[in-house]
Amino acid sequence: MENDLEDDIPAVPIPKPKQIDPVMSQPVFRNNRYVNDPNYTHVLVECELCGGVIKMPVPTAYVVNSKLPVVPITYTHGQFGIRHALLAHLDHDFQVRRTRVSYLVEE
Repeated sequence: MENDLEDDIPAVPIPKPKQIDPVMSQPVFRNNRYVNDPNYTHVLVECELCGGVIKMPVPTAYVVNSKLPVVPITYTHGQFGIRHALLAHLDHDFQVRRTRVSYLVEE
């Protein structure tokens, strides 16, 4: 008797992108370093620790060339002493699928 385990495992649903209204959301950090660089795409991501929206510069090639359907990108930000990391999972249309915030422990 052959048992096919793949038939018994349900597919994991991909969350729908969360839409952020840049007019209604409070911007807390803007990194203008890559504003005119065609190699970067800027994504608006909500940061739970900052309580606002981060304008996150993402190297376009990281997402476009990835074989993963949802690409994890980590961005560190915040003032000295309270810096933290924001992990955003982006699809190939640069839509944010989910985010996580992480504290940084530095030596």
